[in-house]
Amino acid sequence: MPLFSRGQPDQGLVYLRRGDLAKAEAHFKKALDKHQDVSERLGLAHDLGHLGQVYADRGELNKAKEHCHKALAIHQELGNKLGEGTELGNLGLVCLELGEPNEAEEHFKRSLSIAAAMDDRLGEADQLGNLGLVCAYRGELDKAEECHQKALAIHQEARDRLGEANQLGNLGSVYLQRGDSAKAEKHFKRALAIDRKLGRRPAQALGIGNLGLVYHQRGDLKKAEEHHKKALRLHLQIGDLLGQASQLASLGLLAEERGRGQPQELLEQARALYEQAGAGGKGPQEVWRALERLGSP
Repeated sequence: MPLFSRGQPDQGLVYLRRGDLAKAEAHFKKALDKHQDVSERLGLAHDLGHLGQVYADRGELNKAKEHCHKALAIHQELGNKLGEGTELGNLGLVCLELGEPNEAEEHFKRSLSIAAAMDDRLGEADQLGNLGLVCAYRGELDKAEECHQKALAIHQEARDRLGEANQLGNLGSVYLQRGDSAKAEKHFKRALAIDRKLGRRPAQALGIGNLGLVYHQRGDLKKAEEHHKKALRLHLQIGDLLGQASQLASLGLLAEERGRGQPQELLEQARALYEQAGAGGKGPQEVWRALERLGSP
């Protein structure tokens, strides 16, 4: 779940969008060294937050949470409400990956309140979409769809393509949970087309994997496998532990359903990566249950 890094002309953020995480990390660490002076507290906060994004995209969730907290504390100390709202939203996304939906919801609501007070329409849209993720996590799909549709309308009105792609993908996931594979496919493909134009490789990998889930739901297991393998290759190139875990899990479940291949080995690899990332929530739980079915301790 990539964090938001909208529109700032910073080379590190360009690397982040491309999925060049090593280059992004080196860039932000170099900037961090320059901003250690007390007079450069705002720059320091931005660098810490950007490093949090790098670690989140890499699947180093506890490290991401630590950096987001540090950035948030500085923004609060300086009274920088815009920065505070951004980091609260990013913290919420990390918490959701850690399997902490209540904490995530609290952060998203605080961020939404700040955005509304500042008349920051795109910030409001981001946090409405994030609250939709919490609703979907809990299985409240009507509420999730409502949040994502509201967010999508704001992003489209503002011609914010990054936000539009995020909400299209989120809506696709809601429709997938409902079992409406046609609607899910349509939304995932629209999101993927935008992400390709924006050069967002981590988001592209996620979108290709999502299409694999669509084809699995339809029973087209060969096509599903092709998409999950393609997504896995991208996640490996990027160095995204959570993305790799998700695709290995999907491939393991496919192998289990087909009754061939090495489902247990694939699921064990997914479990190890989820544990390394510190991830919680539905994805890891599904892997644990599948391994129990296969008799793995």
